[in-house]
Amino acid sequence: MKSIPYPSRSVSRVAGFLIFALGVAIGLLYFGGATWADIEAFLFDSSFSADKPLTTLNCPVIIGPSETGVLKATFTNPSDTTFRPRIRARFTAGLVSLIREEENRLSLEPGESQQLEWQVTGEDAVWGNFILARIYQFRQYPQLSRTATCGILVVDFLGLGGRWLTALAVVISLLGMLVGLNLWVAGNRPLSGRIQTTTQAMVALAAVVFLGMAGSLTGLWMLSAAMVLVGVLLSFMIIAFLIAA
Repeated sequence: MKSIPYPSRSVSRVAGFLIFALGVAIGLLYFGGATWADIEAFLFDSSFSADKPLTTLNCPVIIGPSETGVLKATFTNPSDTTFRPRIRARFTAGLVSLIREEENRLSLEPGESQQLEWQVTGEDAVWGNFILARIYQFRQYPQLSRTATCGILVVDFLGLGGRWLTALAVVISLLGMLVGLNLWVAGNRPLSGRIQTTTQAMVALAAVVFLGMAGSLTGLWMLSAAMVLVGVLLSFMIIAFLIAA
């Protein structure tokens, strides 16, 4: 009975690196684009400064050009009197200079919470790719003013919606890095010297990409921004190691 032939070490090494590189590239493109959108949103309509951040804002990371995205924020009255906050939501409307505005006046009894929702579409995107939003809660005793921003990436890929795009990017990126690393290690055993250092840098890069995607999915765009910089530096370091090997 013939045994199934395994790829040679050189084939495993090259295939592993290429698959790993593909996983890294998809991950970096995903959370790098999402982070760019959040940075643009942070700068959007920045004249509205506030006393505190509004931590309850929730936004989709990516939507398709024909898809409707829903932003949500919850407002709570922690005081023992009726609270009537004024909420202003501002969105790009196809151009940075064009702003769509919606305003609500809530009436919250002591301890009551209420969620507001706003809808955006691909037509709201500036430069064809970024929907920028700012939610502002005006100061009213006993609460201070609050604000939050978010950027939504608009991606046209095979007509897929944002959830499918996110799932594909995360799964392909993580799977590519895992399979690629395993093939790379199998093709380079025993690990030593510069190859061992390169492998350690690849593991670190995979961790950076994972943290960057996690930051984008949870709204921690500052973490994702830091991971973009570290990821690019590690990528150049790995390439330099391979050239010198």
